[in-house]
Amino acid sequence: RKMEGWDLYFPTEDYEAVLEKHPIQLLIDIFSQLLRSCSDFEEANLAKPIRCIQVGYESVLSALQEAQLPDYFVTFPSVTIGCLGLAAFRRLRELRDAAGMANVGVFAEKVSVRVFGFDQLMRVRDVKADRIGQLIAIRGTVIRVGNITPLVQSMTFTCCVCEAKIEQFFSEGRYCRPSSCPAPRCVSRVFVPDRSSCRTVDFQSIKIQELLEYDDP
Repeated sequence: RKMEGWDLYFPTEDYEAVLEKHPIQLLIDIFSQLLRSCSDFEEANLAKPIRCIQVGYESVLSALQEAQLPDYFVTFPSVTIGCLGLAAFRRLRELRDAAGMANVGVFAEKVSVRVFGFDQLMRVRDVKADRIGQLIAIRGTVIRVGNITPLVQSMTFTCCVCEAKIEQFFSEGRYCRPSSCPAPRCVSRVFVPDRSSCRTVDFQSIKIQELLEYDDP
């Protein structure tokens, strides 16, 4: 059984496969402990939705070092951010339960975690193929900003034969229909999209020009 909130932070990832590859529970536990002292929670109005909290990189790194995973954030940033989100999801639920607000329906949304203070700067020419999927930081001037557009993460499809509902996830917003029906004995390959079920996030591209000097002004 998936842990509560999994699909909010890992919508396209197979639950069992991720658990086999990464120490998910350990990461959530250490981040849950870290977030117990997060000022964003302490100052928040629990009766209202909390969309985002901020955590310093040094605090995250210290927690990972104690768990003997010092390079995990840089090597697996998406997994680390996802586990931070799940820890925030859990922490907020604990606070609401303790305040007797468990039945107030404002906690259905994702709580995003933003990590600030990552200062391991790299030059653009040093970014090679082995850095794909890892966390890097560069310093530059934004010279062009694209429009904010919706990026579709998932959509529900209905089988035209048995009317089974299939939730399809789109990697990087690429539209892709289901290849087969998961219902027993159904061999249909024709599916109708339910566009009202789309889950989207805001997407924006920017173009930057790298600064020649890396020294602080």
